Order: sequence, then C-alpha cells, then structure tokens
Amino acid sequence: MKRFCAAIMVMVLAVTITAAAEDLTAQNTEAQNAQLNVGDVICFGAYEQDNDINNGKEPIEWLVLDVKEDGRALLLSRFLLDAMPYDEKGRLAIYDNSYVLPAWRDCSLRAWLNGEFFDAAFNETEKADIVLTYIKDDNNPDEEGVLDSVFLLSKTEAETYLKAETLISCFPTAYALARGAFTENSPYLPPFGRGAGYWYLRTPYNRRLVYSGWASGKIKERAPGNRDDCVRPAIWISTSHFVNPS
Repeated sequence: MKRFCAAIMVMVLAVTITAAAEDLTAQNTEAQNAQLNVGDVICFGAYEQDNDINNGKEPIEWLVLDVKEDGRALLLSRFLLDAMPYDEKGRLAIYDNSYVLPAWRDCSLRAWLNGEFFDAAFNETEKADIVLTYIKDDNNPDEEGVLDSVFLLSKTEAETYLKAETLISCFPTAYALARGAFTENSPYLPPFGRGAGYWYLRTPYNRRLVYSGWASGKIKERAPGNRDDCVRPAIWISTSHFVNPS
C-alpha cells in the first residue's frame, strides 16, 4: 500500500512539474513577446547615419512589423540606410535587351546585405539574435530559396505590413544622401513624400525590372541598376534580446 501511494505521489509530482514547466514556458514566451508590439520603433545594431564618422555609428531604428508566438519579430529599418543598386549589372537594363534580372539569390545587393552590411551593423551578440530566414521570390515559387540573415521585403510582404502609404514613403539618412541617394521633391507628390527616396524590394517586376517602394507611397517597378536608389533592410530577430539584453 505504501509503495502504491508513493508511486501515485511520484506521478502527481511529475504531472505537476510538467504542468508548471509548460506554464512557465508560456509565461516566458508571453513576457518576451510583450516586450515588442507591432508598430513599435526600436533600436538594434548601429550604422553610420549622420555622415560624421568621427562620432561613431548611430543606432539603427527599426519598425516592428510582426511578432510571432515562437519568439520572433520582423523588423524593417525606419530610414533608408545606404544608396546602392539592386544589381551591379542592372544599368544594362536600360539599353541592353539581353539583360536579365538575376533572382534574389544571385543579386549583388543580397551579397552586400549579408556580408559587408551584416558585419558593419551588428556585433557578435546581435548577430546571434538574428534569425536565419528562408527567403524566396514570392512570384516565382519554383525558384530555390536561400537562408538569409538580412534581406529585402518582397512585394507581398510590403503590401501586407505597410498598408499606409506614409509607411512606404521613406527618407534617406544623411549618410545615404552623401552616398548619392536620390530624393523626390516634385510638387505633384503628396506632402509626406517630398524629400523621400526609392528603395528596392526583392520581387522582380519582369525579366528586367524590380519592384520598389516609391517616394509617393506606391509600390511600382524600378530599374535595378540605379546607384541612387536606396537600401531598407529587414531582419527577423529573437525577442529574447529585449528581455535580457546584453
């Protein structure tokens, strides 16, 4: 009888511990995700922005676009951080009919984002909190995807997360301007778009052009070789970074 009671007590204790662990895990997840909300502006990483290298890099401001229950958050830079073409050979798209826009996996901007930019913008702790993400062209489901730390939004993602034109219209930093970023100041633009730039998405428009976010707040096609168009990076990060930041 004593053995039977002891066995029952062990089973009850095991169930209690398991339930407590599950409850604690759920509470931790909720606590982590509660640190971030869609629409928040947060700082993560650093990159030259005021064009004064003597005072060091400035913290990168990000818009929180999505927060998942598994502890991931999707971030998009609040400003246009640099001026760079989607594809270094893309200038040929204007006058060479043989030019074909490379897939996202093969474009020069992807290589830069996951190489030079990644190393410049994030320290080792921050890199560890960035979640590798499987990226595909959303209008080419047969294209083999790639794992990226940093990427550009697709057209579908931009339309899903940036429903207001004022969120698509985006302004370059002083550094991006010094690097040649073009800004639109047409009197025909809505006031919120004056002084804004153009930033690439990763979705092809056709075999020669790529989609971009325009100063007007619209998503339209753009030549891939414009050196005065801008970069607006996106990343998925672990929300635990904002619970126990180092």
